[in-house]
Amino acid sequence: EKVVVPALQAQGITRLDKLMLTHLDNDHSGGAPSVLQHIPVIQLSSSEVFGSYPTHLCEAGERWQWDGVIFTVLAPLPQHHQQIPSDKNESSCVLMVQTPATQTVPSQHVLIMGDAGFYTEFLLLQQSGLSQNLQKNLDADLLIVGHHGSKHSSS
Repeated sequence: EKVVVPALQAQGITRLDKLMLTHLDNDHSGGAPSVLQHIPVIQLSSSEVFGSYPTHLCEAGERWQWDGVIFTVLAPLPQHHQQIPSDKNESSCVLMVQTPATQTVPSQHVLIMGDAGFYTEFLLLQQSGLSQNLQKNLDADLLIVGHHGSKHSSS
C-alpha cells in the first residue's frame, strides 16, 4: 500500500491488464491485496487461487504477446494443479519473457523462476530434452534465480 501502489500511480498506471503472482508466499504476493484494492486488474494469474479474487491458474504452455514482448509460462505443468505439492514453492509460475529485436539490439530472454527449486528445474530440463522447442525456451540472457538464489534451487 505504501510502496507498490504509489509507484504504479506515480507512473500514471491506472489499470493492469495482468497481475501475475508466481505463488502465494507473502514475499511474492504480500502487496497484491492493496494493488487489487486500488488499481483495476483485468486478469489475476497465480499457481493457486488468491483468496476470494477470481484467479486464472498459470499453466505451462500459455503464451501471450504485448507490444512485441512475448510471455511464455514454462511451469507448472498442467497435471501439477491436480496434485497437492508438498512444497508450494514448486508450484511457482515460471515465466520466460522475450523482448523483440531492434536494428541495434538483439532479442533478449529473461527467465523468471519464482521460488521454483530443484524439482521444477529437473522437470524443465527433462522436458527440454524431449523438445528442441522447449530447450530453446530455456536459453536466457538474464536469469532471475529460483527461491532467491538459496540452497533450495540450483540456479
